[in-house]
Amino acid sequence: MAMTRPTRRQEIASEYREGLSRAQDARGRLTTTWDLGGASFMPGTTAGTQVQSQSYDLSGNITWKSDVGSCTYGARPHAVTSAGGISYAYDANGNVRSDGTGRTYTVSARDQVVRIQRAGAFRR
Repeated sequence: MAMTRPTRRQEIASEYREGLSRAQDARGRLTTTWDLGGASFMPGTTAGTQVQSQSYDLSGNITWKSDVGSCTYGARPHAVTSAGGISYAYDANGNVRSDGTGRTYTVSARDQVVRIQRAGAFRR
């Protein structure tokens, strides 16, 4: 007998004693999430409200997400170049170097972010 992947799963969040229901596509990727508990679980919703959804391309990249909008990708696999109107740029090693919001990223020789700078201010 062949094993099949479940297409819908229900989870109970212990903190709220309410739940979410999630649907998956044939590859097991999350496609839709519903709030089963209403406003007590997610403020501003009622029971059964769809709270998030997303679509994928054949490579598994998210192409649309309800809380972000459209996502596009360049030549590098799985490296988003634009999401929700924000552009991202990468170096030759695949490290994000800027994110379209005015932030620039400095990475070490080990490809670790060591500095994030925005308009004269920075965080380590």
